[in-house]
Amino acid sequence: MNISTNRVSGTLFLLFFCVSLLSAQKFSVGATVGLLSSQFDGDRLFGYNKQGLIGGLNWYYTINKKNVIQFDIDYLNIGSNYANETRPPLIDRTKYTLLSIDVHASSLFVGYGYNFKEFEKNRYILKITGGMRISRAFIFDTFSHNIGEELYTFEKENLSTTFVGPEGRFGVNVLDNLTINVVSYIAINNMVVNTNVNIDTLRPFYFGVTTSYVIVNGKKKRRRR
Repeated sequence: MNISTNRVSGTLFLLFFCVSLLSAQKFSVGATVGLLSSQFDGDRLFGYNKQGLIGGLNWYYTINKKNVIQFDIDYLNIGSNYANETRPPLIDRTKYTLLSIDVHASSLFVGYGYNFKEFEKNRYILKITGGMRISRAFIFDTFSHNIGEELYTFEKENLSTTFVGPEGRFGVNVLDNLTINVVSYIAINNMVVNTNVNIDTLRPFYFGVTTSYVIVNGKKKRRRR
């Protein structure tokens, strides 16, 4: 694991935790776990082919009962599964075989949430959240692929381990402290830093379902006063 990434994540964790303790009326703390289906755009494959986990801690800053700012620190596993398909390349028709991409990353999400549907008094059930996620891979397996009868290998030196992009979520409160979210993300930066053998772009994207549980609810403390 990258030492600098650990230090940044650890510092952010301590910062958010301390602020949560000092401002308990405004902050809530929770945890998230979920399943992602991911793929890499640019590898000449289609569909969400690799399943992986996401999990981490969440901090919510309540502006008012409808508006929330959210901070997440997560672990996520994304990539691309093995596939063997025939595609028309730029020059002629050849068979492309891509081995699996396996990425394990630490990740920071900062977003804004809006609770827009009220089913009960002072309880908003439906919510939408949008924000930016920046991730740093601490495990990024190299992979090989065939173009015709020639074998080419992507080395780690050809790839960036950092990817950043927008993430959107649609959530439903099934219980007072429990939310189920549908999540979608796409990176905006190209992870290929050195062009290699007709693969000019690698950009991860994923779709998934997560469950978030609020462990310490600052909003409840505020209401009881």
